[in-house]
Order: sequence, then structure tokens, then C-alpha cells
Amino acid sequence: MSKVKFVKNFCVLLLVVFVTSCSSLKVNYKTPNWVTETEHEYTKNNLCAVGIATSQDQANSIAISNIGKIIKQKIESEITVVNSEKLNSTGNAELSSSMNQIVRTSALIDNLVGVEIAETWIDRDGNYYSLAILNKAKTYLYYSQKISENEKTIKENINLISSDKDKFFIYGKLQNAIKLALDNESYLDIIYAVNKASYTVTAKTMTKSNTIENIASDFARKISITISGLENEERIKNYFYKYFTSKGFSVNAPQQDYIFEIDMKIENSSSGELYYARYNFSANLKDLQTDSIIYSYSASERVAHKSNADANQKVAIRLEKKLNKEFDSDFINSMNAN
Repeated sequence: MSKVKFVKNFCVLLLVVFVTSCSSLKVNYKTPNWVTETEHEYTKNNLCAVGIATSQDQANSIAISNIGKIIKQKIESEITVVNSEKLNSTGNAELSSSMNQIVRTSALIDNLVGVEIAETWIDRDGNYYSLAILNKAKTYLYYSQKISENEKTIKENINLISSDKDKFFIYGKLQNAIKLALDNESYLDIIYAVNKASYTVTAKTMTKSNTIENIASDFARKISITISGLENEERIKNYFYKYFTSKGFSVNAPQQDYIFEIDMKIENSSSGELYYARYNFSANLKDLQTDSIIYSYSASERVAHKSNADANQKVAIRLEKKLNKEFDSDFINSMNAN
């Protein structure tokens, strides 16, 4: 074969390959109905949302986020109706609890189970489209099962009240039941968004969180705590007195079930014109029946001032601020872990 003929045949081959490749890479610019229509083949069994962006990943993320927005809108609409009914019947709308519920459910929606990208498309201008779907039946089944599992544990925890278990152990289980009930209320919100017909039926199977809170408060009155230590530091003693009283416990009553021992040591130092006071605070909740420590808390911080006396005075203020910020969550989480 001559060199000229070889080059000619090779060029023909390249042309065939190029035409074939172009044919296989042909983009379908016909707009899908899921982009332009609110009703299409996916809407019968799913919640649907479209995302549009300059890249496919961005479009996917926006579509998934828009599924969450649809659910939030449905939930907020229902809460508005419920609050309106309460306002008309009692003159008081429980807005604060409703807003807390929206916040809890929003956190759940941000990690929603079951969302998937069903379709993608690119238009002539290079814009990327994604269709996110959430199957209603699967979502209802998933969250109704979660509610059922939690409700079983809730009832078991409440039934411990009649047992001879340690009182703080039972109190911790009641706190855990409250948390599970709050989770269930968020799951119920999701169910409302995907299967409104089953919302009321599912709600009737649930124990409300405020019901358990009342049970826990009543049970707390049976627990007596004596606060001991820091006789010269009334600010910190008063903090714990108010805290345990707010939880419903009997504080410093004649009957003693538990003792809350608090202690603080201060180390002084100086550098240049500044004086430092480092406090080391510790607290132990002891069961007087078994002489065992069932909860411990500690905190340490360095405080600076222009005089040694002022630095020492600031210690209690800074410690109280720290307690206000973290003690409640630490104590309740510890009780939940029992």
C-alpha cells in the first residue's frame, strides 16, 4: 500500500470515528416534564423538588435542600393552624413550645433519611437540573417504626417508677423518656408532611413529652438532696439550691437521700501588674444509702485582675457564669446515660 493511500484511508477512519463519537455524545435538549410541570410521573408517590445550578453537584444539593424546605413549610403551616385554634379556644397560643419543636424538627430535616436524586438534565445554556424525590410510603414506614421503637422504651422507663431501683437511676430514665418523646414529636412532623391521613392515628399511639415532664417533676419531689460545702461562698451554694429546686427535688429537707458535696480551691499568682486567681471547683453527688458517687462535675479557670482581692472576688462570678452555660446539660446528659 502506498503512503498516500494509507494516509487517505486513515483520514477516512478518523472521520468515521469522529462522526460516531459526536452521535453518541448528542445532548437531549428537550425539556423534561419534571422541570416545567408541577404534576408528573414522580409526584404521585413522592415529594419532589428541583435544583438548578452551574454544576451537577450543586444542583443535586439544592434539590435535596428544597425537599427539606417543602417539609418545613408543611409543618409550619400545620403549627400555625394549631396555634390559631388554641388562641381562639383559650386565648393563649403556645408559641414558644411550637417554635422549639420547629427548631428540633429542622435539625432532623437537615439529615433526612431516604432522599435520592431521580433525574438530571442539562439545558442549551449549560445549566444543570436535578430532581430530588422522597418516597412517601417508605418515609412513613421508617419514621412510624422509629416512633414505635421509642414508645416501647418510653413506657418501660415510666414503669420503673413502681420498681425498687435507685431513685436517681429512675429519674435518669425519665429524662431519657422525655428525649425520646421529643424525638418522636419530630418524627411525627415528618409523617404529617408525607402522610397526613396517618398523622392523627400515629399521634394517638404516642406519649407526649410534656406528660413525661410532669411525671418526672412529680417523681423528683421524692428525691431529697442536701447541699454541703463552701459555707463561705453563698453565691455558688445559692446557684445549686435554685437549680435543684427548679428540677423539683426536695433540697436540704430533713430526710436525706443524697448529698451534693461541693468544694473549691483557689491558687493565687501574679505577673507584672496583674494578679491571677485560678479556681479548681469539684462537685460530687453521693448516694447515702450505698455511699457511692453517682455524678461528678469539675471546672477550672484562671481569673485576672489588677488586685489580688478583686481577682478572688471575680472567681465566684466567673464560676457561676460557667455553671449557667454548661451544668444543666452535663447533669441531664449524665442522668440520661444511666
